[in-house]
Amino acid sequence: MSRSKLDANPLPVDFMVALYDFQGRAKDELTIKEGQTLCLVEDNRRTDQWAHVRTGVDPSTPSGLVPWTYIKSKEALYRASALYSFARQMTDEVEMKMGQTMSVYGGAGVRLLVKLDDFNGQVGRLGLVPQNYVEEFRAGEKVGRVR
Repeated sequence: MSRSKLDANPLPVDFMVALYDFQGRAKDELTIKEGQTLCLVEDNRRTDQWAHVRTGVDPSTPSGLVPWTYIKSKEALYRASALYSFARQMTDEVEMKMGQTMSVYGGAGVRLLVKLDDFNGQVGRLGLVPQNYVEEFRAGEKVGRVR
């Protein structure tokens, strides 16, 4: 996929979890289930009562509005660092640099769902990275490659 097409499909800004079921009633609202992981498309919580979310990292997944009171930030499973640099090749992936630290939120086959920390002045991004490119650590101590 070309770089311009990847840039036209921005990645979400945070991972959220649904606190309650919500049945979308209007065309622009999204139906969600309690415990469902969601991707926050834009952080507008200071100016709006509705959050724009989607059901996955990929921009083609269903998206819509849900009340802010029905969602909260998702907690990471563990912290990790990048063993190698990785260039984004698909719309649901995120580019990372060797040594970059991140929070890991889950796995999808051989890929991990991560939120990268800020790196060299660039704000951290969310997306999928290869599992074998990541090493878990706890409280500053390295644990080893993720299984």
